Amino acid sequence: MNNDNLKLYLNRTVLSIAIEEIYTQEIPGEDSNQRILQYARDLGIKDYVNDNQSWCALWVNWVLWKAGARYLKTLVARQMAHLPFHIHEDDVIAGDVVILWRESIQSWQGHVGFFVNKNESNGTIRLIGGNQNNMVKISEYSKDRILYVRRPILPEDSLLEIKHCLACGTDYFSCKCQWTNL
Repeated sequence: MNNDNLKLYLNRTVLSIAIEEIYTQEIPGEDSNQRILQYARDLGIKDYVNDNQSWCALWVNWVLWKAGARYLKTLVARQMAHLPFHIHEDDVIAGDVVILWRESIQSWQGHVGFFVNKNESNGTIRLIGGNQNNMVKISEYSKDRILYVRRPILPEDSLLEIKHCLACGTDYFSCKCQWTNL
């Protein structure tokens, strides 16, 4: 499989996993959604104990981990800029990791999600992300808020030949997963 097909495969896998999690949402109050807490447990993040804490970066890292891609053990959206494989925002494709500023460009706060598409007519992008109105969903953001774009990559020691889609199990080149209809 050549590099172009490999990057498309991994982005496709990321989106398939992300779509399966749509509508996972926080539980208001002191209770927490066990699914969100499981994201942290799967990644070995022990200090995440309540879904009232920010979880957009947690969710993105969990999706990357589940897809077999490089991920970080962080709850801070702007730290996702430490992922390798920088992409210029003009070259973004569906499934790339997009890091946005929040409140102000100088703030430490941010948001992170996976790129779905852009609307050139109104200058917005659509991201699928966690903790978007307290749930996993697709939301629209101003393109001007983009700080960084990163492309999911496999860990260096696991460059293996991929023959089947992880989402549906069919031959990779025959796959017709729902991600293509976004």
